[in-house]
Amino acid sequence: MVHLTIQRQNLNYIKLDAISVVNGQAAYTMQSAGVAFNPETAQNMIVSLNGVIQAPISSYTISGSTITFASNLATGDVIDFIVVLGDALSIGTPSDSTVNSAKLTGNLTFTPVSSSSSGSVSLDFSTGNNFTITLTGNITSLSVANEVAGQAGVITFIQDGTGGRTVSLNASDFETASGGGSPAITLSSTASAVDVVPFYCRASGGIVLGTPILAVG
Repeated sequence: MVHLTIQRQNLNYIKLDAISVVNGQAAYTMQSAGVAFNPETAQNMIVSLNGVIQAPISSYTISGSTITFASNLATGDVIDFIVVLGDALSIGTPSDSTVNSAKLTGNLTFTPVSSSSSGSVSLDFSTGNNFTITLTGNITSLSVANEVAGQAGVITFIQDGTGGRTVSLNASDFETASGGGSPAITLSSTASAVDVVPFYCRASGGIVLGTPILAVG
């Protein structure tokens, strides 16, 4: 004897408001609690007409909150019910500055985090993946904070009107693709030059820098 175990699951569904049939009319507005309702697709609906479950697409289609039957309905026809299965739930909109990259799955591309800097500079990787630094003097120590393995992006360095600014890397945070020795990058020295340096975070304290793309634009 074979025993079957059926696991009961709670499915999210909405039964839409009753619709009164109008003689000679095929299209009707769907509502839930008196408000127009837009199902995701016709396939995630159960529509019963005159006691018969209707086939999506061939028996009815939807567009926004409108359901259109394949033929005009007549006096005496009854739309028994319309049930929408697996509708999307709204969780609202998070408040500004309440979600950062550490709370999200995957690596996202953000609007570059910009600053004008010299001296000791720390890049906060929880604020974004791309950074733009206008060099107003030499950066004597560039470090990072809140990095997450798998993050990738670019650091753009812009020389100020004087030019010739240099950047020294914190050896405990950075390494270069060539490996060995103290990590270092060489930038363009021309005033207002723009250099782009790609990076990949292989682990905390392991930011691998790629070859700088010099004098962009």
